[in-house]
Amino acid sequence: MAFAEDLAAGPVARALLGERLVLWDAGGGRAGAALDRCPHRDGPLSQGWTCEGRIVCPYHGWEYLADGPVARIPQTPDLVRFPDRFAVRTVRVDVRDGVVWGCLDEPVRPAPIVPVAGPGWRFIREFDEEWASAPARLMENSFDPAHTVFVHRATFGDTSRPDVEVPTVTRTAYGMVIRSDLSVANPGFAQIITAEASAKTVRHTETQFHAPFLRVMRSTYPSGAVHQIITAATPVGDECLRLVQWAVRNDTEADAPADAVVAFDRRVTWEDQALLEAITVPYSDRLDANIHIKVDRPTVEMRRIYEEITQGSWAGLRPTDRGPLVDSDGDLHRSTLVT
Repeated sequence: MAFAEDLAAGPVARALLGERLVLWDAGGGRAGAALDRCPHRDGPLSQGWTCEGRIVCPYHGWEYLADGPVARIPQTPDLVRFPDRFAVRTVRVDVRDGVVWGCLDEPVRPAPIVPVAGPGWRFIREFDEEWASAPARLMENSFDPAHTVFVHRATFGDTSRPDVEVPTVTRTAYGMVIRSDLSVANPGFAQIITAEASAKTVRHTETQFHAPFLRVMRSTYPSGAVHQIITAATPVGDECLRLVQWAVRNDTEADAPADAVVAFDRRVTWEDQALLEAITVPYSDRLDANIHIKVDRPTVEMRRIYEEITQGSWAGLRPTDRGPLVDSDGDLHRSTLVT
């Protein structure tokens, strides 16, 4: 949902599945999250500030604890206990590895385990922005090897090899993983990523799909350089997502300046964004909504996973008696999402 470091400057407004939320620094490495509405007079809490881990409403100064109860009302200084109905409605959030993960209801799965900085590895923050595209469409795009030749022809697409290798697809407990070797162009501005001086190179890619809306892509080059990208397509609404993305690499700032790494991935994401936001047909995960060929194997499998999630039959879900994980209007249940 956000980078945790951004909360230090004050409350942050976010949206998740159509709900307007506020995130704030609750102290001790924790984050608070609630509906962006003070129950007193509907003031937007995201325009407020924090005080000792509490969020302060900008309208009348009411202060709320991270778990919801009101802690202080300036207009009643002698009172220290208040009715339960005075509390704000909170949202489950966890801070892990510098990122805020959230869920509107009790999650059915824990936040995924993703690559982190450690000995020999570094974290590079990249993007936090909204796109006018369905979250699932961005995920499909991220697992579509054939698009790289054409959409990314100005960055790394090898236009001499449109017949890209069909990836292997393996189901996992969290979704699936695909593997492939892809011939890529390697212009000067890309060589900071690949650590290769040749005009072309081969990228060995292992990409994990953590259902429903997270990608972890590990690209390894012959030089030994490893470029890992973690991409969350946080669902703002049916046709709107928040892209939260960072990279983890096995080199140093001296080898590849972070600004140059971000600049390359910025060019790549702009290419994707321009194409995806130009699609006006509402996204459908139905297999019969589109035509498929052999190289589409990963996205076909992804649609099968989405279907299993909505039916409640996906093996990645914990045993539940809630039935199909889909609301009466056909949308994914709010508890299926941890992003």
